[in-house]
Amino acid sequence: MRKKLLTNGRIYTVKGDSWNKKPQKNMLIRADGRIELVGELQAPVTEDVEIIDLQGKTVLPGLIDSHVHVPGMSLTELLEADLFSLKSREELRERIGSFLKEHPKQDTLYGTGFDMSIQDEEGNPPCAKWIDDLAEDKMIILQSGDMHSMLLNTKAMETIGLLKKDFVYEGPGRIHKDAAGCPTGLLTDTWDIDIPKHVFSKEEITEALLDFQKKMLAWGYTGIMAAAPFAKGLPIEILQYPKDKLGIHINGSILIRPKERKSRMDQLIKAREEMNRSGLKMTTAKYMIDGVIEGNTAYLKHAYCNREGFTGTPVWKYSELTESFEEAIKNGFQIHAHVIGDAAVQMTLDAIIEARKAAGNTDLRHVLTHLQLVDEKDFHKFGAAGIIAAVQTFWHYKEPGFYENIEVPALGRHRSENMYPLRSLKENGAVITASGDYPVSPDNDPLLGIQMGITRNAWNMGVADPDDTAYLLSKEERLTVKDMVEAYTINGAYQLFREKEIGSLEAGKLADYIVLSDDPFEVEPMKISRIKVMETCLSGKTVYKIR
Repeated sequence: MRKKLLTNGRIYTVKGDSWNKKPQKNMLIRADGRIELVGELQAPVTEDVEIIDLQGKTVLPGLIDSHVHVPGMSLTELLEADLFSLKSREELRERIGSFLKEHPKQDTLYGTGFDMSIQDEEGNPPCAKWIDDLAEDKMIILQSGDMHSMLLNTKAMETIGLLKKDFVYEGPGRIHKDAAGCPTGLLTDTWDIDIPKHVFSKEEITEALLDFQKKMLAWGYTGIMAAAPFAKGLPIEILQYPKDKLGIHINGSILIRPKERKSRMDQLIKAREEMNRSGLKMTTAKYMIDGVIEGNTAYLKHAYCNREGFTGTPVWKYSELTESFEEAIKNGFQIHAHVIGDAAVQMTLDAIIEARKAAGNTDLRHVLTHLQLVDEKDFHKFGAAGIIAAVQTFWHYKEPGFYENIEVPALGRHRSENMYPLRSLKENGAVITASGDYPVSPDNDPLLGIQMGITRNAWNMGVADPDDTAYLLSKEERLTVKDMVEAYTINGAYQLFREKEIGSLEAGKLADYIVLSDDPFEVEPMKISRIKVMETCLSGKTVYKIR
């Protein structure tokens, strides 16, 4: 590669004095793909330098997704019924029926993305009766858009033994039942029930991985935290292939479960020894502490409003969680914990703090992700313990249907209006990183994520005024454009232990950067998501470009 000079642009370094002043016009990239300088040229440009006139376009460091389930939606889009964006029982039935006609030889229909807020005329959530008549002789196994619930038809329930009189479930999840006590076909966070998984060939997985990378690069992502479990329950080994074609920076993780603590930790240690390479680092122990509000599996400090006296059940006992955290820390792994309810947040913070004291206070940059409900009494613990808050700002608004049909009935108006604290966490010392939890957010556009973090208002309802109150969620929790850009760049690199290589545009770092059609610091807040990623570069090489 020749030397490359980007000139006549608006180049934001996201680090150092130039980040707090005006954007720079020039960036010189060495032949080895590292940055030589950003700012004023120190010597005349020689003939061997490729000059690229940015024509006033904006340059940011390559973006980091702090929590993504590989390979996103790609397997669903290629091989299953895509149920995302469907908003009624009728649309759901129509999509499943069409897929069955298009794939008559498939013994089992798999689909992903159904919306838990869809209800029938009586206000009931999805159930087997909605889909039973579509294929009485085939199993239908559907996964919800939030990846926490499954919808099975009666044939599938019979096959796995769910309808047997002697079937007993004692796990932390929930088997939804009707008034007579019979399973409805909807299950939430029942990971320990053996439901037949869709099996894919290595060729299909490779195709999906390449499709996933293509999407991520088009959005401007150059680095990711691959959060376990991976989409469709794929094994950790998928991150190894295709080795010569996956170019983005990947940090991998393995999910640690209570009943498999030792074997999962041994697997993670082995993966770190065998799978680490330049682009892939096995750094993280992933934990599920609770479930989700929509299934009443999140762990709350105060009872659900629609289930008297019930606060949810944590996946872990506190003592076992602390012991497992201590083991992870002693083995040098970062903790990355899924927490939705305020009780789960407190439990996890306290367990990390206790485990660190016992194991040694090392620089492992532990992460709490999602953080739908956080007691203000626990805000200070983030800064005190150096905890990273990996947030999904795509969800930080009063989502039509979901807010009124799911969150308010479950949490009440007060708790619902105070969901997803953001500025409060930052002001209490939390390092904020950002993601869409893709494919939970099927549109994982980080420009939309930035817009949502600074507006906390609807992006898809024609709202022009960010202060329009119809869908606005806790205005006081907004961040600035600068905060959100840092969350997607230097903070994300910090979470991935890669801040010395990527995350900012500084001399000596890899020239990972994106070119934007417009400047997010200059456009109106509700129009940031209209900005286009024109080009994505890894180590100075173009890997995506709008032609």
